[in-house]
Amino acid sequence: MALLSITLLAVVTALMPNLSFYAVVLWVGSAMTFAFILLFFPKQRFSKNRYKDAQGYIIVKGSNEYEHRHIAKLTLHRKLFPNEVVHHINGIRSDNRLINLCVLDRHQHELIHAWLDWKKKRTGRYPSFKEQKKMLVEKHNGILLENHSSRNFKRYNSPLRHKFVINKPKFNLQDAETKKRNSI
Repeated sequence: MALLSITLLAVVTALMPNLSFYAVVLWVGSAMTFAFILLFFPKQRFSKNRYKDAQGYIIVKGSNEYEHRHIAKLTLHRKLFPNEVVHHINGIRSDNRLINLCVLDRHQHELIHAWLDWKKKRTGRYPSFKEQKKMLVEKHNGILLENHSSRNFKRYNSPLRHKFVINKPKFNLQDAETKKRNSI
């Protein structure tokens, strides 16, 4: 039975070599029946320079810092103060899109989580994304990173691979010569 399940798994992986899921074959039934269940578990794809820690945050390998803090530094063009926290608005710690990140004071961060817990207990669900953003900016002085993204920093929001690209201004020799002639 084990040989048959290994063979079935080999056939599945041979037919679908670029499978983005882990395939697992389970044998169910008695010794006389040949019933198998094929289960698929999604693979977490990160680039070579990132990994996920035990709490669910993504860490940049080269600098050993949290990716959401790294993104905040790049977006705000400054280092974060020791009392500043980068808050994931939707609560998913591995979701580091600019629209999901907000920088705020540590005390205000604790207050926003207390408000979220109170709202969940009172209504039975968390407030909407829009309502959370409004509360973060108006009452807790949060900085939404989506409002501070510049033209020099863009992020590809691919679910498979996240890439950071810093766009350098293009230098055109003809424009430089034209400016030089006009200034003379």
